[in-house]
Amino acid sequence: MLIILIFDTAVICIVSIILSRNYFTFESIRAKDSLLQNSPKAERDVKVSVCIPVRNEANTIRKCVESIIVQDYPNLEICVLNDQSTDETPTILEELKSNYPERLHIFQGEQKPDDWLGKPWACHQLSLVTQGEILIFLDADVWMESNIVSATVHRFNEYQLDGLSVWPQQIMRNFWEKVLIPMLYYVLLGFLVTDYVTQTPKWLPAYFRSRLSTLFAAANGQFMAFTKSAYEQIGGHQSVKNEIVEDVELSRQIKKTGLKLRLFHGVGGVYCRMYANKSEILEGFRKNFLAGFRFNIILFSAAAIFHIMVYVLPYITLIISIFGGQLLILALSLLVILITIFQRLFLAKWFKWDLIYSFTHLIGVLWFQYLGILSISDFLMNRKVKWKDRPITIKKPDL
Repeated sequence: MLIILIFDTAVICIVSIILSRNYFTFESIRAKDSLLQNSPKAERDVKVSVCIPVRNEANTIRKCVESIIVQDYPNLEICVLNDQSTDETPTILEELKSNYPERLHIFQGEQKPDDWLGKPWACHQLSLVTQGEILIFLDADVWMESNIVSATVHRFNEYQLDGLSVWPQQIMRNFWEKVLIPMLYYVLLGFLVTDYVTQTPKWLPAYFRSRLSTLFAAANGQFMAFTKSAYEQIGGHQSVKNEIVEDVELSRQIKKTGLKLRLFHGVGGVYCRMYANKSEILEGFRKNFLAGFRFNIILFSAAAIFHIMVYVLPYITLIISIFGGQLLILALSLLVILITIFQRLFLAKWFKWDLIYSFTHLIGVLWFQYLGILSISDFLMNRKVKWKDRPITIKKPDL
């Protein structure tokens, strides 16, 4: 027990170091207004296509589109693909089109082929009809401040990027959103040095650097952008046509090809409300939780055991030590718990979330263990789950 708690303490300290480093290097997509105003004319001459795939997004699409309509970037086209929505989405899109006939282009999606998943298919169709030199793919539940397209182009130029991805400021309103959504950011920023997405760590021996580079792939499909040439070079969404976690796979393609992608955060500039209720959270995470581990059940199970050891066990040992009078066990258990809470408070302050929910980390970890059991069951039983009224079979893809 003592050895495990010493291990837990070391892990938590490493997470604190990675979090601290990311705080200073994980930049906002927003650029200073003075930089945007003084940007070279050629930078603002670059044509940008904002591509929004839409399926059953009646509650979100208006806010998303209108936030793009008011962008201050001059050379911009907005392309929305209605992917055979069955709710009020088509009606809303027609209304938006009548209000903004010159700026908004609406396309009707074709029937999805059997060997494609819905989102890659919709994005692929959009890529065929756009004219931009930079393609920005947005989820329909994302909205942004009026200078974000300008800032995105500036970031491409500033860092000479082939692609970028933004992790939006998540807007959360109910209990389960506030408990579970921050867990994604905790894992990203506590276990991955975001700089390594752009440049594989130099401390790796040269022999391993190219071979292991894809281990550091990460992205957020809510906001991804590519130069048209880079997008075509990696094969676009056709290269990830049956990938549930298509955003990370696109990042892997970028790294495999030797191109350059960088992550940014969207605090104060790019916003998203991923899910509106507990049911949506479960369905959304259930379809891609195991896929995020590339359907490797051994690795998936090891990650679950790791999280139980680091984030659940200290609560058990704390209770045992209180009644057993084991002061060292008590001290280490408290240390791990309190540092974890402090890390969550740090993230909540950074991303402007409710601070009180920083104390619910244990609930979040236990919920994801439950989700893990469901995901493995879906995988083993070849069970279909639904997303946007479409069935998705959770099974390992052919290698």
